Amino acid sequence: MALLAVPGRAGGNEAGSPFANGWRKIVLSGRKALVLHGEVTLTLSTTSYELQELSSPAGPIPAVLLATESRMSLFGVPRVATRTSSYLRPPDYRSLEFIEVKEGRSAKRLLFQGGACRQVRTRPPRGRENLPVTEWEVYEDEELPLLLPGGEPLPEGTALHDSYALLFLASRTDWEGAGGGGEFVVVSRGRPLRVAMRPGRRHETIRRIRNLSTGETLSRQLKEREVILAPVGDGGEETGLLAMRGEVEVWVEEGSGALLEVSGKIPDVPGRTVLKIRAFEPGEAGKENP
Repeated sequence: MALLAVPGRAGGNEAGSPFANGWRKIVLSGRKALVLHGEVTLTLSTTSYELQELSSPAGPIPAVLLATESRMSLFGVPRVATRTSSYLRPPDYRSLEFIEVKEGRSAKRLLFQGGACRQVRTRPPRGRENLPVTEWEVYEDEELPLLLPGGEPLPEGTALHDSYALLFLASRTDWEGAGGGGEFVVVSRGRPLRVAMRPGRRHETIRRIRNLSTGETLSRQLKEREVILAPVGDGGEETGLLAMRGEVEVWVEEGSGALLEVSGKIPDVPGRTVLKIRAFEPGEAGKENP
């Protein structure tokens, strides 16, 4: 199983890049006539993560936190808003913990420790959907069997990732050094799933992006690279990323790796859904980016 190297990045691809200092927040949005309107806000930061007692060694370690908030309406009817938090451990950015909350419906926590993955699922008591998530009831708490489809065990020491970590990994991979790409192992729908990540097309395009810090709308020609995420095996597999099935296409800015566009097939929505960057909040000058 060929795994990609994921070194750090710094800065944009040119002095005129809006992402010369990296980014802290990116807003992607898309619309398909009267059928669908969706918006995803991604927030990137560094943090300190407290390792669980079963991990070795125990104690706080530096981590990257990728948080998302997704809102979507289908035929004018709002769907459940979803929030996720992915705690990733440098230098290979394997997952430490993943939390997904579907507003008023359910929550899932994946805890990655010692080569195992524990899943805890909670939901609000009936009729009390407005309770804080911390007061929801646990209805499932189990250690997941780490077997690939077909019963194949994972090689010892395999790095495990959550679905949303794929966005970060797509933005951080050194594609010049990675060659034709490789695979990551993602825990999705209660089991491991092999996802191939490979470089695609390259182009330059003009994008209009609002700077959330200044309120200014920028028009910039950006050098971009396509990154293709494809479940290995059944092409209809759902990776758990933004409810998309099968191949997901991600466009990033070359150099900074800033996320510019995500597209894929969402069940019940005709054609492919495309989410494009609408706004961003830049990183701070002189500071190292996550």
